[in-house]
Amino acid sequence: MRTSTTVLALLALAACDEATPGFELQAGAPSDAEALEAASLRTPLVMAAPALVAGRQVTLVASGANAGETVYFGGSIGTGSGLCPPQLGGLCLDLNPSNATLLGTAAANGAGTATLNVTVPPTVADLPAALQAVVIRGAGGANSQKSAVVTTHVAVQLSTLRAGDLVINEIMNNPVAVDDLTAEWFEIRNDTAHWVDLNGLEVSDHDTDAFTVGSTLILEPNGFSVFARDADPALNGGVDEDYVWTNMALGNGVDELVLSRGAVVFDEVVWDDGATFPDPVGASISLDPTLSTTTANDLGGAWCEANTAFGLGDLGTPGAANTSCGGGGINDLDGDGYVVPTDCDDTDPAVHPGAQEQCNGIDDDCSGAPGANEVDLNGDGLLDCLAAGQDCVAAGYAGAAGLQGNALKNSLRNLTSAQTCSSYDAARDFMFVTLDKHAGYVTGVYTGQQVAVGNSPPDPNVMNTEHTWPQSWGASVIPQKCDLHHLFPSMSTVNSSRGNLPFGNVVTVQDTYQGGSLRGLDNTGTQVFEPRDVHKGNVARAMLYMATRYSYTLTASELALYKSWNALDPVDADEIDRTWAIAAEQVLTNPYVVCPQYVDAL
Repeated sequence: MRTSTTVLALLALAACDEATPGFELQAGAPSDAEALEAASLRTPLVMAAPALVAGRQVTLVASGANAGETVYFGGSIGTGSGLCPPQLGGLCLDLNPSNATLLGTAAANGAGTATLNVTVPPTVADLPAALQAVVIRGAGGANSQKSAVVTTHVAVQLSTLRAGDLVINEIMNNPVAVDDLTAEWFEIRNDTAHWVDLNGLEVSDHDTDAFTVGSTLILEPNGFSVFARDADPALNGGVDEDYVWTNMALGNGVDELVLSRGAVVFDEVVWDDGATFPDPVGASISLDPTLSTTTANDLGGAWCEANTAFGLGDLGTPGAANTSCGGGGINDLDGDGYVVPTDCDDTDPAVHPGAQEQCNGIDDDCSGAPGANEVDLNGDGLLDCLAAGQDCVAAGYAGAAGLQGNALKNSLRNLTSAQTCSSYDAARDFMFVTLDKHAGYVTGVYTGQQVAVGNSPPDPNVMNTEHTWPQSWGASVIPQKCDLHHLFPSMSTVNSSRGNLPFGNVVTVQDTYQGGSLRGLDNTGTQVFEPRDVHKGNVARAMLYMATRYSYTLTASELALYKSWNALDPVDADEIDRTWAIAAEQVLTNPYVVCPQYVDAL
């Protein structure tokens, strides 16, 4: 696999025991014991760079210690100037002092190697860190050994990916430089911004051929991973492979490749013996780099024969970007007169920059989004451009139209008085198993991290329920506690960090979380929690709902904050769908979601 060099990590520190007693220093030539001790002080220390995956156990390894020496292991997100732990006799490390933490100790074995198993926190994916080892030797640590700082990445687990995130990019199904039975290979591309562990990836065709990646295999963002039938370059045609498979063959005529994990299919390509796909001999089927998506690679016109020699003489670019397929209309697959990247969907001739926007929920004119009214605000299955103005009417809140301030709040309080729930456990189960589960995964609102969920809520130590209006503020009783309009899935560590802090805009950052949420001080010096931008509007409308439905009081500054967040992150289709799904359980919707115009009237 082709990786870059910046990244994330954990650090390991090694310190030795006291010098061996019983040796005396004497004038003249050094004794054998002195020479042995001097050599032990000069032994270089080496820290191995492990593959780090968020939420998984990893073994840290330091070698070059002396047998029996104590090794201190720790971790640091980011790099910087040194931390000086007291255990290391004042010797500083080349790591960020504010984040470095000693993780544990282990004694070096007879070969001078020490190992420690630790679990990588699930919240540190994609963050840079560093690894280092230190051995304290000699009086006051004067002869201490320090390894070089080693960098790596913390990858996300495959379970966080969705359909389209992995792209089948190149297929060598008919090599000739060496035996076809050993020289077949294919390449996939990571179409996400994350480092990904492909452990658990299921590869199959439509028949019985199949294998599953059974070990850690890290793929960098927009990087390539090559899967081959043999690891020997003399047998696989000179391919530098990342993973060797068994129990599969790539047909020279008609065949398929499917990448999946459980019910999630990341990508599938079906080639057709030359009917529409290229059918080369001794060259790979190569996807045009401007069309490297799971939609485009369904079409034979997006592929061509590779023309770059590699290894023992076949043509292809295993592990590297493909060369362009060139002209001939290859970049105008749908024949609408527009080519990639100007054409945002080169598989649909009705979608291009010159098209008229239609009431269909599709970005017909490639403007970046469908029309403003191409949403289903009232949940009736029709886009609002087909049934405009029915959102507040259908929800039962039209009677509050034209009111402002307290009059509006009092009217909406009366209109939402029938909103009810009776069981927190039932509400939580519904949220995790039905309401917020999509394709088998639930997303934490503050970080964007995903957790696989079956027929019961996930482990509460990994993901639990965020009461947007904290229980300590009055939401610990029924129905407030089980009112789904302010309950959201949240990664447990971030949920605990927010606690019952008020929301606000952070100006002095104390903690940063994956996805962009922050904890810190606002401009008044008050400690606050700031959700990531894509959830700010949801928080604002949930807090306004709770204050309205249960007669809670908001200060003028809180109301101003929530109005600003409502404008920053407007209601979207997912939030509309969610509030109507909640209404099916709790009688009514959140009025500030189905009638967002009421927010500015408060």
